Amino acid sequence: MSVIIIPFGRFTDFMDNPTVLQEVSDTDALKEKLLCQHPELKDATFLLAVNRQVIKENKILHENDEVAIMPPFSGG
Repeated sequence: MSVIIIPFGRFTDFMDNPTVLQEVSDTDALKEKLLCQHPELKDATFLLAVNRQVIKENKILHENDEVAIMPPFSGG
């Protein structure tokens, strides 16, 4: 299974846009793989959005899901 990773903000400085990752079953596995590929993320705070919905807990991923990696933001 493959998912599409779309970086935003400062993450575009060291991540290709977009990137296709293979063999990730859920967002926890995705985070682990991203941390291995991009050590810059180890000290970073970031949010994930799956198919344009920000998630806070582990989520099962499906073929061709789009996962955005974003710096924290506030709104008003």
